[in-house]
Amino acid sequence: MNKEKRNWCLMAIFLYLPFFIEFFAYPLFQKIQPEWLGIALFMIIYTYLFYGAAIVVYHKWSKRTDEPVTWKLKHPKAKTVIIALLVGIVFRRLEFFMFGESQTPMLITEFIGYTKNAPVLWMGIIGYLLQEIYYIFEFTLAACIVDCAQKAFEKFGWSRRIPWGGLFLGLTWGLGHIITKNDVATGVWCLLLSLVIGSVYTYLKRTPTTAWLTIAAAYLL
Repeated sequence: MNKEKRNWCLMAIFLYLPFFIEFFAYPLFQKIQPEWLGIALFMIIYTYLFYGAAIVVYHKWSKRTDEPVTWKLKHPKAKTVIIALLVGIVFRRLEFFMFGESQTPMLITEFIGYTKNAPVLWMGIIGYLLQEIYYIFEFTLAACIVDCAQKAFEKFGWSRRIPWGGLFLGLTWGLGHIITKNDVATGVWCLLLSLVIGSVYTYLKRTPTTAWLTIAAAYLL
């Protein structure tokens, strides 16, 4: 394995580390009482900081390569955005249908949940906003993983038609939900979602923006 291939592989693993360390960090924050304070501190102190750091490192590192990461959509922009969003929405609706869950978008259900269960309304709104900011960081890091892993696998001369980035994301972040959510079905569906995200990235102009839009739509819409 030459240096270039090794560096791309190591970077893909590095980008996953914040998700991996979360397995051990989150239980520590859960011990903080009241529960809402522990969750808020976890987001602010851990996820925003570590997810953000990994994203910044990847962008700076990629600038020193011949393949810097770019979020600029290629033409046709409108068509690309619509397809990415629709794929995510359809996947999520299928999941809801399979598990007999409400079809209400998570953007709405989480807002109701936060504002209803919070001691006072303003705390619920702040908690909801912190949660949405967390999603922005999570989706961005996941999109970076797809972008980096896809390029890493293709360095070995493997087919550009296969969503290697989505497969890597699914085997790491996706199946990791079995532990974080304590549910095998959730982990399997996140694995499938990762493959969908990777496929959208691969076949829609190869920009992490399409991966981001797909995962955001699947989670929030």
